[in-house]
This record gives sequence, C-alpha cells and structure tokens, in this order.
Amino acid sequence: MQNENVADVIIIGGGMSGLSAAHELAKVGLSVAIYEKSDNVGGKMRNYYDEQGKYLGEHGFRVFTGRYFNTLALFDELGIRNNLQASSANHYLKDCMISCIPAKNNFSGIKTLFKNFWLKFKNLGIKDFLGYISAVKKIIKASQLSTKDLDVLDNITIAQYLEIDKYPPFTRSYFHRTCRFTNAIDINEGSIFCLAQQTGSFLSEATRFGGKGFLYSLTSPTTEAFINPWINELNRLGVKINKNKTVREIICTDDKKQVKSIKLEDGKLLHAKCFIIATQLEEAIQLAPGINQAELLINSHKIFSGIQFHLKESSTNKLPKGSGIHSLLDSPWEISLAHQDKGMWPDYKFSEDFDSILSIVITCWLEKGIKIKKSALDCNREELIEEILFQINYHKNFSIDPSSIVRWYIDPTLLYDKEKNKFVGSSSKLYCPRVGEYKHRPDSVTPIDNLFVCGEYTKTVYQISSMESANESGRRAAKATAKYLGLDTELIKIYE
Repeated sequence: MQNENVADVIIIGGGMSGLSAAHELAKVGLSVAIYEKSDNVGGKMRNYYDEQGKYLGEHGFRVFTGRYFNTLALFDELGIRNNLQASSANHYLKDCMISCIPAKNNFSGIKTLFKNFWLKFKNLGIKDFLGYISAVKKIIKASQLSTKDLDVLDNITIAQYLEIDKYPPFTRSYFHRTCRFTNAIDINEGSIFCLAQQTGSFLSEATRFGGKGFLYSLTSPTTEAFINPWINELNRLGVKINKNKTVREIICTDDKKQVKSIKLEDGKLLHAKCFIIATQLEEAIQLAPGINQAELLINSHKIFSGIQFHLKESSTNKLPKGSGIHSLLDSPWEISLAHQDKGMWPDYKFSEDFDSILSIVITCWLEKGIKIKKSALDCNREELIEEILFQINYHKNFSIDPSSIVRWYIDPTLLYDKEKNKFVGSSSKLYCPRVGEYKHRPDSVTPIDNLFVCGEYTKTVYQISSMESANESGRRAAKATAKYLGLDTELIKIYE
C-alpha cells in the first residue's frame, strides 16, 4: 500500500466550501490538495458539458443577494464583479403577477416596491392584503431582535410565531410558498430566526440607497463566469486539484485524537498535517461518524433541482426578457424559472441550434401534479417534462410552444431507477434548516485535533443554505486550520 505526503492540508470535496477553504489557506502560504470524487469541481454550482465541450445545463440557476458579503468579496478579489448583473425576482399566480422584488435600491427600485404592494392590494382583496401587512410587520419585529434571542427564536416555527392559522387562506398559502421559494424553509418546520435574519438583511440593504443591487445573477453560465476564474487563481496559488478521486476512509491514531491519513478508492494512503471534510453531509457522516451531532440534520436535506430546455425563438412563446427569477406560487410543484436569453446572458455565445435556455427548478417533489396526477418524484422523464410544461402554460404570463424545444437536459444529480421508470432521489440535496437545529449544526472545529469540517449545514452567521453560507463555512474552516498550525489568522477574512 502506497504512502504519500501530498500537502500541508488535504481537503475532501471540491464544492463551494472546499474551494473557499483551499483559497484562504493557500493565501497564507500553506500547500493544499483537493480530492474531488466527480469529474469536475464546483459542486452545486458547476455546469455540465458534452464531450465536445457544448453547454448542456446546470444544477438550477444562481442568485446572489446584496448581503452575500463573503461571496461578493471573492468576486472583487478575483476581479470578476462585472460578471454580475442586477436581477429582479417576481411571483405569479395563475392570472397575474402578485409580487416583485426590484433589481436595485434606487428610484426605480422604490417604484417597484410600491408596485409590489399595489399588486397585492389589487389582486388579493382587502382582507388578505391586511393579513399580509400584519404578518410582514411581525417578521420585521423579529428581525430587529438581537442574536441573544437566538435560542428562543430558533425554537419557534414561522407558523407558530405568525400564528398563521389566524390569517385568511391565501395569506397562509402565500407565506408558505414564498418561504419555500426564497429561503428553502417550510413554515411548519423552519424557525422564525432564519426568516427574520433574511428579512433583516433585505431591510438593511434597502436602506443603503444608491443603486446597489438587491439581487444579482451571472452574465453567463456559472462555470464560465465564476468557477473557471476561481480555478485559475487557485492554480496560480499552487492548489492541487485532483478529480475523480474518491476518499473511502479517514484513518486516525489509536486514541482518535489525530487523523494520520486518508485512504483513496485505489488503496493509496495520503498524509498531511491537517484535513478538512468539505463534502455533503451524508458523505461527511460516513467518513467521520458522530461529528458534533451532525447526524441529527440528515432528514432536513431535500431535493431542489430540475431541468433545462434549450429553445429556438418562437413567436408563440411568452417568456420574460432580461435577468430575473420567476416563481409560480400556485404551481403544485412550486416551480421557479429563469429565461437565460441574450438579455440575461449577454456575455454568452449561444449554440447555433438554440437561442435561449429556460432553466427550471422544482421545489416540491412530493406534491401531485395538475395533469399527470403524480408527484415529480414518481414521474418518468417524459411525464416530468409534460407536467412542467403544463404547469408553466397554466399561467397566463407564460407560454412555451413544445415545438420550440430543441432539447432538454435533466440535472444528472437526480437519481433515476430504470427498472421502476421513475425518479428515486438526488445525490445533491439542499439543507433546509428546521426548528431547533441550530444547536446541532457542527462547528468547523471537531473533537479530532487536526480534522475540520465545512459545508452549508455547518454553523454560520448566514444560516440559509446558499453559496454564501458555503463560502463562509469554508473561510471558518480555513481560519480554524490556520490557528491550529500557529499561523496568523487575521489574514483570513470573514465578512459578517
């Protein structure tokens, strides 16, 4: 069995948190090696290409808020801030737009916010509108409480805090859906602390008047706009990225106080001074069982992924132009979509055989559809596509002519059982925090002296699962690693 010293720090996993940890550690002069089991790094952010290098699709679409301090700082450091553009977010019912979040907090943005309230007043009726205003006021009040109240707020569900059963039916449904769409939180499971934190961030951003963005999207596919420039910088810093390398085991000393090495699938043993687990939770638990009660979070991971349609321009298609995320609130599968055309991806050269990409995320995989009468998880591929098109065309603001679809591409992280002819799960689920879980989320430091952990499920200031929480967790793991090795941790910045 081969033994090899490969670096000062070995990082298992090349997603957002692993890349973030590697970046910070390399900047303080440590040698770093990443071991990624798949054929590319980037995790949930990466794109997929065919053998000829043609873009196929990605794991949903990327949205950045103005409060992604660590992520935006990374964009500035890489010199790619121009690869972001201000983006809007809109919510729809079958017959109308019901909500809109402005792209920027300038005069135009203020007009959009007033439009947001007018749309609700016009389409909800006075009873539901007043219910909506009352609930928003309670959430704002929660957002003004300090972190000292975390223990209390984290143990109260959103539904309990709002006393949601007192509100009219649509108000209840509206908050349930919007929380799922925007925060990956179920109001009956998620704590009010998570929603209050998001609301506080939004209000704080809204007061910084001057044309800054509330939301941002990328100007081209994620790999091209973000991942590739980042990898170029990691290469410049000497980070070794090893793809298609599965780590099977972490080997500790007899007293379980130190990691000695990791074992790859081929049996090779690799040594380092420190080790960071930056995988998804299920893999982290397999590699290091019992780390800070992380097993208690396993049932809070859900499927958030979907499909991309490559479209030819059609006069019968009714799709939004320009950058923006659009959520269909009364879609049973809670569909969100982004139309990635020249207006949203001005820097991308589209293929000759299609003019735009409609990127679709299904939030709720367990509810029955309208036409097929099955949950998304119980559908075969053709049924999934048929039901998605039906639910989109069900809304008068949207229309897709099936003949304009050149091809479709289903997220490859979705697991498909060919014998049962249905979907059975996902290899890349999203952590959806539930009430009372914050105390169980692991810190970056573990009981094993030279082993650290990072990922969206770990303890971070930004609690919602996102690129920001993953980036922050990677920085925290890097800071803890540098401290253990006696280095100056002030060089590793965490923006709060």
